Amino acid sequence: RRYIYHVHSMIGGVNQTRHHTNQNTVATYQNVERNKQLAALDFLKVHLWKTQNWLMNKQIISEIKGEGGLINLQNLQRSALNRLLSVRRLNRMLSANASLVGQGMDTAELLNRLYTDLITAPQELDLSQKSLQLHFATQLKALIEEDKLNSSVKAEIKGILYKLEKFAKKKSKTANRSNKNHFNYLKEIAQAE
Repeated sequence: RRYIYHVHSMIGGVNQTRHHTNQNTVATYQNVERNKQLAALDFLKVHLWKTQNWLMNKQIISEIKGEGGLINLQNLQRSALNRLLSVRRLNRMLSANASLVGQGMDTAELLNRLYTDLITAPQELDLSQKSLQLHFATQLKALIEEDKLNSSVKAEIKGILYKLEKFAKKKSKTANRSNKNHFNYLKEIAQAE
């Protein structure tokens, strides 16, 4: 959890450099470099979005817990996703890229990258990945209703939801029964009202 949140803070982050007022060439605040933010997303893709089955060793968990570890892992995934897809972070990213020095990642790139990593990249869906996909769609729908979210970010989210609905509709036609139900539900969540 600690590693995840340290990496997480890089995405949409702003670096602060303390300096003397006579150091004119040093900016106090600047965007975390885009390459570092992309590396942070790569880390999350490998170490968080992909189910970490080694954390759910049945033999060990059976010795220490009665309900298992799946919910703990899913809660960590959802919590990290909620932090990335918060009104505060998305608005801050938009503002920082428009007004601070340094080339950071913009909100459209973040949203599209999350769409790819969570929705289209996984080949075999397990329970955690299905839960994460549904939570991603639900979180995007909730963001559309947020009055404080910048309208340009809402427009990007609408585009992602449109792609998500089309993807889920296509997948529901060829998936096995369990995945067909998942993709039908995902499509239902993503649909415009």
